[in-house]
Amino acid sequence: MLTNEERIEAIHKRAAEIEIAGRRTQQTIIRVGAVAACLAGIILLSLYIPTITDRFATEHASAGMQASILSGDGTIGYIAIGVIAFLLGCFVTIFCMKLKKWQDDNAKVSEQGKEE
Repeated sequence: MLTNEERIEAIHKRAAEIEIAGRRTQQTIIRVGAVAACLAGIILLSLYIPTITDRFATEHASAGMQASILSGDGTIGYIAIGVIAFLLGCFVTIFCMKLKKWQDDNAKVSEQGKEE
């Protein structure tokens, strides 16, 4: 049979476990949302940038760019999409690393609170 102190301690322990599980779920949702938003942005940009660069290439092409590899087609748009996709990947990676560090710091603080 458990004493009242042991029951209270078990309740606090279970409450802390539920809180940690809730934080993990919330952080997983944030990570998945960030990745999904970046993928949606890349897809939208990959559909929209070539039309902009085609319009730019036909309207503003100067005589000096007629022999350029980037004039007259959507090549520069695909280069821009690649650079933007790389930057978005870097931002998502940094964001997830910061989120993980924040999660670890919160876990340490909650463990210190339990010990006191």
